[in-house]
Amino acid sequence: MEDKQAIQLYQALFHLSRKMHRMDHWSGHRCTTEHRALHHSQHHLLELVSNYNGTMQQDLAEKMDIRPSSMTELLGKLEQADYIVRKKDEEDQRIMRVFITEKGQQHVGQFQKAAAELTMNLFDCLTNDEQSHLLILIKKVSTNIDRKIKSSALPMCHHQIKHQGHGQHSRHSAVTDFDKNHDQGN
Repeated sequence: MEDKQAIQLYQALFHLSRKMHRMDHWSGHRCTTEHRALHHSQHHLLELVSNYNGTMQQDLAEKMDIRPSSMTELLGKLEQADYIVRKKDEEDQRIMRVFITEKGQQHVGQFQKAAAELTMNLFDCLTNDEQSHLLILIKKVSTNIDRKIKSSALPMCHHQIKHQGHGQHSRHSAVTDFDKNHDQGN
């Protein structure tokens, strides 16, 4: 691929990502006040707790690729709003397990419904075949990026060294969760 075309493709994807983010933000304003009270990361965490009810707090931090202290803060806010409860493991008191409440489960259901509507609106201009083809291409680029990150073929910024293993700059690509979810048909 020509350098110029690669740059145009990168810019187009970057602008598309920003537009999708704005549309996601805009759709959040259409949700109830209670939905808007939660930050995007709190929604994501609540969905994880719903999917892995009773999991260890440490495992949630690893799945979201954030520091344990940040996870504690996020869970504290969700617990204060009665979306989750934390309980010590019966066999090992050092382990904290996280459970979703009925209120939390209702919130997840409503949020998933709104998210499904948003995604349908994003891609209604594409046929099913075009959507499938686009997904294949995105996964191909994602896999290529993951491979280059793992082999250190991409230049590293100073943050990657400092934050390795926690947050967006880690070698654990956020796109990997995307790939896993879509490989499982989610």
